[in-house]
Amino acid sequence: MATNVEGETYRNLDGKLFEIKRQLRQINGYPFDLEKLSLCLQDLIEGNFGVDQLSVALSLNRFKVSETNLINAVSDAERFTESILGIKVDLNKMFTLPEELPWENVFVVFDPGTMTDNFDVINKVLRSQNLNPALKCDLTQFYGFEAQGLPSLSIIKNEIFSDSNTKNRNIDELLLRSKSWLTFRGYVLAFGAAYFSERKHLDWGESTTCFPNDCSKSNNRLQAAWQISTREKGQSIEFDGDFRVEHRPCVFKNSSMGARMVIPAQFVG
Repeated sequence: MATNVEGETYRNLDGKLFEIKRQLRQINGYPFDLEKLSLCLQDLIEGNFGVDQLSVALSLNRFKVSETNLINAVSDAERFTESILGIKVDLNKMFTLPEELPWENVFVVFDPGTMTDNFDVINKVLRSQNLNPALKCDLTQFYGFEAQGLPSLSIIKNEIFSDSNTKNRNIDELLLRSKSWLTFRGYVLAFGAAYFSERKHLDWGESTTCFPNDCSKSNNRLQAAWQISTREKGQSIEFDGDFRVEHRPCVFKNSSMGARMVIPAQFVG
């Protein structure tokens, strides 16, 4: 409901706006983070008041490892890596795991690095689920698609859909909030691990995950989603699914597209 602004309330708000403009006009320059100012002003314009909800959720929710499913998730990741990628690992020896997490229920995403190439990962993970990759862009043009030299272990929230607090924000807005986002390569591995351990399909339905760190030379970013048709057969429903990968400009945003934050574990060899 709209509210008429007048009197002392108007003068108070107008004075605060004037102070921001005064700071911008200083000869020595604006004394604070200009990019964050722009982001906050855009939030205010869109009626998104208060502090960032994603940051609030991460700071308020702290669980000791014993209160989470992390130990079981590590075991699931080891079994997935051996069964689907053909690589036997002991992740507890390879990585130092965090003592606390912002989520109670998690997936562990192990990336063997250069131990296996990108298309090998895609094919092994998707073929194991009888899925077809519908690649609508040249993945080799995206920096984040490259396999990293060292193995890595990322912990993400165990959730089918991307984080609701990241939706309706473009890539640059997400990068201002954090640099730790799941990459496309990590998503493929998470996609496989989720199905392997719990028979879940990430982003099933009207949901899309984007990858803020996966940038192309033309400043596009990758996003992954489903392209699914269903048909009834007797009492069951069969799914004809394509794992769809597209690219969008950085400024693109909508209510179904979000990102997935990661908590990295330290590699010790």
